[in-house]
Formats: sequence, structure tokens, C-alpha cells
Amino acid sequence: MNIPLIFGIAATAMILFSQLYEIRSIFVADTRTGQKTRPSRSTFWIWAVVQAMMTASYIATGEIVSAGVGVAYTATILIIAILSIRYGYGKWEKLDTVCTIGAIGTIALWIAFRDPFIVLIASIITDAFGCIPTIKKVWEDPTSESRLAWSWTVVACVVNFGAVSVWSGASIVYLSYLLLVNTIIASGIWFVKPKRVRR
Repeated sequence: MNIPLIFGIAATAMILFSQLYEIRSIFVADTRTGQKTRPSRSTFWIWAVVQAMMTASYIATGEIVSAGVGVAYTATILIIAILSIRYGYGKWEKLDTVCTIGAIGTIALWIAFRDPFIVLIASIITDAFGCIPTIKKVWEDPTSESRLAWSWTVVACVVNFGAVSVWSGASIVYLSYLLLVNTIIASGIWFVKPKRVRR
């Protein structure tokens, strides 16, 4: 067993733990805040589609082991997206609509091109549109997401850098993006005080 494989297995296990804990927190209140997780509907439905595209594109660039995190994400995010229909945060707002339209636009790029790196970039842009509602939500109401789940996700993204067997532009862009966006969300949960009462 080589070192990238060890890191890849560890990162994938951490993501599975964090995502399964996120699912659990939809039903079981956090002992610290007394609140349950309320996922953003637009975020998780955009992510459910995009994670599948992004992971497939990343695998097509030749990286298999470090794509395990993406595979784990894809499976669990679909479950959260389905649960968000019933347990999601607030109402559908204009921001959700704008982000969804932006995501659809970049999905069109994914369909138009067959180059794995271009598809990966288009997928990341689409994924970023999906992140905006959740980033806004946690910076307004950090108790609407699980601190433990997102913290483990950030750690898993760091560990996943060790799973890369051959570094390329795709590896740097994909892994750096995952770390950046998850760190932004986790920072909101950890360091921002709630600005309003939960709806």
C-alpha cells in the first residue's frame, strides 16, 4: 500500500464521517447550540449534479485515489439534497434563483466541451454558484450547520492533498478549490455570531 493510497483512504473516510454526521444533524439537535442542521436547498441540489460532473471530470484527468473524496461527496450530497426538500433552510429566495441560473449556464459549458480540464473548471464554477447560498446562510446563522461535520470536511480536504500520485494543474485547482470553499463555510460556523433569529 503506497502513501497516496493511505492518504486517499483516510480523506475519503473523513468525508464519509463528516457527511453522515451532517445527515444525522438534520434529525438530531447539536448539543452545543440546541439546533438541527437546515441545509440550503439550492446549494445541495446544485451540488448533487455538479459533484457527479466534477468527480467524473477529475477521474478522467487520471487521478483515481484523490477522487475518492469526490465520490463520497456525490453519494452523500444527493441524500442531503433529497432531505432538504423537507428540512431545508427558509424559503427559496432570489439569490437561490440567480445561483441556479448561473449553475445551468456553466453546465452548458460542460456539455459543449469534452476536454477533462475545461470540464473540471466549468464544474468548479458551477459548484461555486451552489456554495453562495450556504455561505450566506452560515454567515447569517452559523447554527444552521453542523460545526463538527464541516470541521472534519476541512481536515479531509487537507489530508486529500497527500493522496495525489502525480501533480497536475487539475489536481492543484480541484483540491485547492475544495479546501478554500469548505474553509470559508467552516469559518462562518466557527467564528460568526448569529445575526438574526432562525426562521
